[in-house]
Amino acid sequence: MNPNRSYPQWQGSRKGSRQNKKTTSTNSNQTQSFQQAPRQQKPYDGRIEPTQYQFDHHGKDEGQNSSSTTSRQYEQSHQQHSRQQYKTRSITFQSSQYSNASSTTSRQHQRQNSSSTTPRQYQQPHKSYYRRQGDTKESSLPFAIRNKINNHPNPRSYNEAICFFRKTNQWQKVLLILEEMEQKHITPNNFNYNTAISACGKGKQWQEALRLLDEMKKNNIAPDTITYNAAISACEKGGQWQEALRLLDEMESKNLLPGEIKDYSIIDFHNFCLSLCKVFLRKYVGKKIIRKIIVGKGKHSVNGPVLKQGVLEFMGENYGDILKCEEDANNAGVLNVTYSCN
Repeated sequence: MNPNRSYPQWQGSRKGSRQNKKTTSTNSNQTQSFQQAPRQQKPYDGRIEPTQYQFDHHGKDEGQNSSSTTSRQYEQSHQQHSRQQYKTRSITFQSSQYSNASSTTSRQHQRQNSSSTTPRQYQQPHKSYYRRQGDTKESSLPFAIRNKINNHPNPRSYNEAICFFRKTNQWQKVLLILEEMEQKHITPNNFNYNTAISACGKGKQWQEALRLLDEMKKNNIAPDTITYNAAISACEKGGQWQEALRLLDEMESKNLLPGEIKDYSIIDFHNFCLSLCKVFLRKYVGKKIIRKIIVGKGKHSVNGPVLKQGVLEFMGENYGDILKCEEDANNAGVLNVTYSCN
């Protein structure tokens, strides 16, 4: 230290200056603790949150009047600020609810006005679209099937429409579906013709069934066992026995019978439809060579032994005067045929 230099009175010696610095630093820390900015506040829930002053002076004597008064003022201002924030938030929430309710009511009002003035527009045709059309092929066709035909026009999608009209006994619309395929240059396949012939036979339209069979042959589509079964069934239901016998001859010449018959004295009618059984019996009963008919017990039939009952009724009505057909005593799935004049 320079003895000739004059120092200020507050500085004094080096020891005194250090003590002064300590006291100033502690006072500055206390003032900083009082003057800290409030942290981010949570929504006010009615409780008084502790302040920074209460954390710093918890458990100490509050004898200092200056510090206690400042802390109370800070608490009061903090409570007022938090209450004011809670009020503003509640007001904004209520206003948002009111605006949402008003928007929903306005939307409902717009929908009512739009529905009353103009019809609703759909991106895709609605189910009721085809019911309003005058076209007979679309008037009762389900929307899903028609939509599949519009998106994928092929024989498979058209066959679903033909099967639908066959189940509902609408053979006229089956023919319209085939005409639509011809207009779109889509050649029907074997499944389309088989289903269409079966639909005509179900509606007792044997002429249309035979016409479709001839058309099938002209288009170089070979008939199979199902095709001849459907055509013979249509002729049998229409009472056209000569046409049915002609188709049976074609069927036998092409080896398209459902089962192979080696011995005509024992006929196995498994996989035969009832109409084909009747036509076959009408051809061979007159020759008096059939002795046993295997019809099965009807275990796989839904409504019982349909084939067995149908054959018994047919033989009794048409050939009851020349033969006797009855169930075998040992096997219920076999019918014995005995002729009156052997």
